[in-house]
Amino acid sequence: MINRLQQFQVHPIQKEKINQNRNVANDPRIQNNQFHDILKSKLTSKDKLIFSAHANMRLKERDLTLSPNDEEALNNAVNEIAKKGCKESLIMMKNVSYIVNIPNKTVITAMDTNANQNHVFTNIDSAMIIDN
Repeated sequence: MINRLQQFQVHPIQKEKINQNRNVANDPRIQNNQFHDILKSKLTSKDKLIFSAHANMRLKERDLTLSPNDEEALNNAVNEIAKKGCKESLIMMKNVSYIVNIPNKTVITAMDTNANQNHVFTNIDSAMIIDN
């Protein structure tokens, strides 16, 4: 065992390499505020409502459109529901029903309220009706 330990060589740490790694002022990503820009975009995207691929497909299949005013009203509704601590919500607006994951601010699916024959919604903990 001692013979094996004697085979290893100890190399001193070079101070230039340590200081070179710590010098972030020369990093062009830092100079261009890339981190700041990415962080800002991630934080602002959390304020925006996201539509899942499934929800986008359902909106397209069912020929349902959402105007910018409707999207703002839906986003405001999600913010109000979030204040109550809800997780999954049914939001009904202009004869369209949206199932929304509140913590992720993601619309999971959408359907025409008039076309939904049995009017049964499961796995929700809240509902909101928006009158426009």
